[in-house]
Amino acid sequence: MRRLDAEHHTGWVNSMETPQKFSAEAATDRPAPVQPPQYHAMAAFDICGFGNSGDPNVMRHMRSCMYQVIQSAAETAQMRWVDCEYEDRGDGLYLLAPPGYSVHSLVDPLAPLIRRGLGQVNRTLSVDHRLRLRMAVHHGELVHDEHGVVSPDLNTLFRLLDAPVLRARFEQGDLALIVSEDVYRRVVRWGTGLIDQKEFEPLLIDYKKTLCVAWAALPPQPASAPAKALPDVPPDVLGNRFAILALLESLMERARDLLQDDGPS
Repeated sequence: MRRLDAEHHTGWVNSMETPQKFSAEAATDRPAPVQPPQYHAMAAFDICGFGNSGDPNVMRHMRSCMYQVIQSAAETAQMRWVDCEYEDRGDGLYLLAPPGYSVHSLVDPLAPLIRRGLGQVNRTLSVDHRLRLRMAVHHGELVHDEHGVVSPDLNTLFRLLDAPVLRARFEQGDLALIVSEDVYRRVVRWGTGLIDQKEFEPLLIDYKKTLCVAWAALPPQPASAPAKALPDVPPDVLGNRFAILALLESLMERARDLLQDDGPS
């Protein structure tokens, strides 16, 4: 997960270069004991338009800026980078907060700090090479094994990050934040800190067999992509009562919250 040290890297290369012997006895060995699941708050990031320029120097600089912004924000949020687990994804990364850190810390203050850091970095970059990030936040149980981590909740995190509906809605601006329905209920609805629940809109996620409601906070979008109170529902899921009911419930809760904030007219 963390960056490999030189000794580890050398050992791995040597093991790849040295012929390995396999036996029937070894093949029947029992697998290593599975570690018990562990709770983690988790976030994933993706650079929008990462390969558009085709210039490896531009791509390398964008990656460097991404790490600079996220690491600086984590340290400011009292989340020591050396205590985090992370994995590079080429055009992004995913981050596991240290055990004991609430998912609240990833939504607030981490996300607002990242938004501020992006604004500062982009003032030094050309318009064509602005650093724009999608950020997804979720939490749940995961298991560590010899290859890394595995978890249905981690799968959900990446479904939110890569959802076509989020990509389509995020046409301009520095940061698009999407959180799962559970994170919205546990964190965003409380309206504390730097997060304003009025900035979030519900999205129906239908991507790679994941069907759920999520909430996204987007910067102002151009007139060609107006915000919609109700997202488009794909025809193939119109018969899924669970998804429709969950979406309607989310919209009703948001309407009630907005009415309470505005008070009687």
